[in-house]
Amino acid sequence: MPDAMCGRVLASPRFVEAAQTLATNMLAAGDGDSALSGIFKDAGRYVVALVALHLDLSGGLTLPRLKLFCAGSGFLSPGRARAVLLYLRYLGYVESDSERPRGQPRRYRTTSAFVAAWRIQCVAALRAASIIDPQVQIVLARFGEEEVFSRFVRLHAELLLTSAPSVDQKSALVDGLLHRSAGSQVAWTLLTSGTDDFPPRVPTHVSTASMAKRFSVSRIHIRRVLDAAERRFLLRRDGDGGICFADASRDVIRLFYAQQLMHLLDAAARTLTEQPGLSPALKPAA
Repeated sequence: MPDAMCGRVLASPRFVEAAQTLATNMLAAGDGDSALSGIFKDAGRYVVALVALHLDLSGGLTLPRLKLFCAGSGFLSPGRARAVLLYLRYLGYVESDSERPRGQPRRYRTTSAFVAAWRIQCVAALRAASIIDPQVQIVLARFGEEEVFSRFVRLHAELLLTSAPSVDQKSALVDGLLHRSAGSQVAWTLLTSGTDDFPPRVPTHVSTASMAKRFSVSRIHIRRVLDAAERRFLLRRDGDGGICFADASRDVIRLFYAQQLMHLLDAAARTLTEQPGLSPALKPAA
């Protein structure tokens, strides 16, 4: 993602509001659907879900294709892609075709429950992006239409998958939080703990018990996630036990959210441009 594109998002007077809203809306989406919350558990699950729906909408979902795309993203191994596909089947989000041509890999398809859940999380994210550019509301107003939804999902997935290989998988943010079970959800909790800035500068007291219950993990696991993030200098604790993102990690967090918002804005812009009948006023990023 070119620095200039993210710079425009970071420079928006409403960036803090948009970034906080994105984290808040993702938490709410997970609270409203335990299966979706399971997909939010770590970056690998999210990438498999994203790729599965993208493949189903563009040529067919098979395990070999899923492995290829997931390995190319850098976020998980081909073996983990198989395991998460089984998890999606367990959730009722993916089902296999009853017939398979001889010598061909088994084809899968996403279910209506998965499509409905993914539409909810897309709407939640787009509402945050619309704070930066209200023209996103044009897409949201038509998001219940299958063609508009499918086109946005395809474009958004392509943008994310194109940029994914450039992500440093060993960075403190990715390796220290996003790849840990419930790591993203813990981050969202901390990021929405205050409105003074993004990330909030004022330490807050978080309940490991309430987070454990909310995200269906153990309290000791939440403590381990927090401790590991502190060791990687992502988080800091004050003398009173309050916790917040460390000063050294603030720019990384802000850039990460600017990139997410930019992907959403770009995909919405391209949807407006490509979809007949929608206003082309919002131009895709160059």
